[in-house]
Amino acid sequence: MNCPKCGGEAYLVDEEFVQVVANVEPIKVVAKAVYQCRSCGEKFSRLVVENIDAKKAQAAQQARQQGVYSGTNYGRSSTDPASSAMGEPIDSLKFF
Repeated sequence: MNCPKCGGEAYLVDEEFVQVVANVEPIKVVAKAVYQCRSCGEKFSRLVVENIDAKKAQAAQQARQQGVYSGTNYGRSSTDPASSAMGEPIDSLKFF
């Protein structure tokens, strides 16, 4: 984001919830984003409209890319040599 006054680079200072627009498909959220310029120090704001469904899909994709696993195998895949060496999954609570 660039400053409208001097054209310098700005960073996000604050974001405030404004409204949920639920009568449209897909559901959207309106938020007020406050930025501050790194050069002149001027604060300015913008209204941001975000699609909720797109945000959920993006979050799910990021979780898959980061390797977040669910279930009881604690991140071991079915082709993991440690779990398939004896032909059965390893019980995570047994130590011996």
